[in-house]
Amino acid sequence: MNTNFRMRFEKIARNQTKLRLLNSYKGLPIASDASITKVNQDSIVLKCDLQQIACLIIERHTFIQSADLESTVMASLLKLDPVNL
Repeated sequence: MNTNFRMRFEKIARNQTKLRLLNSYKGLPIASDASITKVNQDSIVLKCDLQQIACLIIERHTFIQSADLESTVMASLLKLDPVNL
């Protein structure tokens, strides 16, 4: 992740601004709020609802929207923590 994105995600986490995750399931749009729980050097950790988790498992990516981002960002799923579901 480049420095510009990391700084924007750190600001979103600090301000506890909600993110909007966009996916689809069998052609139906799935959109829900998420929050950043941690910003790492090369990734972010999100907390989201079960609908989005199901979409992430299937699609392995999501689209992130926020007023603090200039545009919609595509993100890939790196890891899923089943303990904290």
